[in-house]
Amino acid sequence: MSSLCIIPQRAVVDRQLTDTDIRLLCAIGTHTDRWGENCFAGVMTLTREAGIARSTFFVAVARLIERGYVTKDRRYRRNGSDTSSAYHIVLDAKKGESSQVDSHGGPDRSDGGGVQIDRTPIT
Repeated sequence: MSSLCIIPQRAVVDRQLTDTDIRLLCAIGTHTDRWGENCFAGVMTLTREAGIARSTFFVAVARLIERGYVTKDRRYRRNGSDTSSAYHIVLDAKKGESSQVDSHGGPDRSDGGGVQIDRTPIT
């Protein structure tokens, strides 16, 4: 686990996020690269670090996705079975850019290990 955490500044002042949401966002942020990309930590790791139950994780991550702080890529093995999801922190938009993320844009999120990534937006 990294000694640093990257989260969007706007999340700090978002009063619609709960303390649980912020802790989970920070847990995800400790496992990303410096651009907030490619958190492959599993649910068990993230729930332990955030101090939340597994069921709470799914509620909180859905809220973070809905509020635009996190995106999630479903990943599949070569045989088509599910593997871990990849989470990405959505950093603050630059001036003049929308704060919404196009889930089909951005850097290549493949892991190079034969894992296929479904980039369909989560609704």
